[in-house]
Amino acid sequence: PGGSLFDLLHPKGVDFCEDGTHGSFTVLLEGLRLVRLMQDCAQGLAFLHGRGIVHRDLKSMNLLLDAERAHLKVCDFGLSRSALLTAKMTRVGSIQWAAPEVLLGVAYGPRADVWSFGVVLWELCTGAIPYSGIPRPKLARMVALDGMRLPIPRVSPHRCPTQLVRLIGVCFQEERARPQFHQIINILDACEDGLRKGSPGGVS
Repeated sequence: PGGSLFDLLHPKGVDFCEDGTHGSFTVLLEGLRLVRLMQDCAQGLAFLHGRGIVHRDLKSMNLLLDAERAHLKVCDFGLSRSALLTAKMTRVGSIQWAAPEVLLGVAYGPRADVWSFGVVLWELCTGAIPYSGIPRPKLARMVALDGMRLPIPRVSPHRCPTQLVRLIGVCFQEERARPQFHQIINILDACEDGLRKGSPGGVS
């Protein structure tokens, strides 16, 4: 009933086109609310990965909110596949949120979802749409082959704990170096504890 996370961030005047263009009105989430929504997302992905499933299309449009917009659910499993598959998979999902290995069409595993999680976290920290204005074919080439990454945002720790900003960069590492979702949940829990104790930057 609360719409998608994308709807929450861009509540009006947004025309999300294939080339990434969009309106300029943005809602910025802060502190505990931001952390709790990402906790819900991470727990949903941990549940999937624990059952051997890769989502393959994680993005803010596929994260739905309850009526109070206080809790989040992962949805749209039309592209989900068994994580045990080792063969080459088709390129799927939305370019802006897709990991390099997905764009290349090579074999990949659950950590492709971790990359996409990092992009969603980047959206929450910046209020922007990833890679806005870059045409899709050019974007796929730049991310997959040229090593282009979203810039690590500079935001107030009162709005987005420092540890979450660091987590974005960790999610954008090479596939094997990315954390698993149980590790991400631990980071998010530490951020929540830090915010509750009045330490907005989280634990160092």
